[in-house]
Amino acid sequence: MNEAKIGSSMKTVGEMLKSAREKKGLSLTDVQKFTKIHPKYLLALEENDYSQFSSLVHTKGFLKLYASVLDLNVDEVLAFFRREFDEKKVKKPRVIRPIESPGFLITPATVIVFSTLILILAFFAYLFYQYRSYTGAPSLVVESPSSDIAYSEESLEVVGRTDRDSSVFLNGQKININPDGTFVFRVDLSEGLNSLNFLSVNKLGKETRITRSVVVKKEGAAEVSLLKLELFAKSGSSPVLVFSDGRKEFEGTMLFGTSRVFEASSSIKLKAGNAGVLTVKFNGNDLGVFGKEGEEKEEEFKNF
Repeated sequence: MNEAKIGSSMKTVGEMLKSAREKKGLSLTDVQKFTKIHPKYLLALEENDYSQFSSLVHTKGFLKLYASVLDLNVDEVLAFFRREFDEKKVKKPRVIRPIESPGFLITPATVIVFSTLILILAFFAYLFYQYRSYTGAPSLVVESPSSDIAYSEESLEVVGRTDRDSSVFLNGQKININPDGTFVFRVDLSEGLNSLNFLSVNKLGKETRITRSVVVKKEGAAEVSLLKLELFAKSGSSPVLVFSDGRKEFEGTMLFGTSRVFEASSSIKLKAGNAGVLTVKFNGNDLGVFGKEGEEKEEEFKNF
């Protein structure tokens, strides 16, 4: 660096430092960024207040660094300092930490950086949400009926919602949904057990299923006694086909650890491709394993 010429020898060290800093158009905060010296110590040097420093060594160290940053001749500055500074007359100051890390400053640049980071995080969160929406199973909520119920009317209002880009089917028949994914319609019921099998399918073919059982009992009619069949895959997997009251209720593979419950008013027919992996409960009674390992077995359950 080119060394700036020091002014008149009548000037003090502090005046030299301040004059050189102001010629460069620098503030004490600007100098702090280059030297990592707290502004209060820079100001003490400019005011020739050496009592702020813990020792002569610290004073000279700060002075050398400050003069170097301002492109002053360090040897000349130290010579002026030695002429001014009389160690015998300076009182021993209290020990303080000479260098302090600059505190966190909120500046327009800081605001812009943090705002940009927030926008980037929000963008990636949106992408992740969209990815989950398209790759995961669609949401499906049936608000009415909210559970299996007994009913006395011949029709029932169905209310629910799903993802906006999904299609909804009831017992295999597609139903219309609103732009926001909600659906409201009425369904006709027959006396006895009515199984409402809801299916939501998104554009990638991912499915979500919900089943509601509605027992219709008209006033004055005899009590309807439901049949209940519970299946559990205790080991391995098995193809399963189930008919409830003559209607196909389920066809698929039951994997290890999964369970299913089926209800009907008169009969439940079960066919399993690997009967040895399924345990069966009928109307609360544990019937044990359905058959032998690898055996294909079919049986109809009904009240006698």
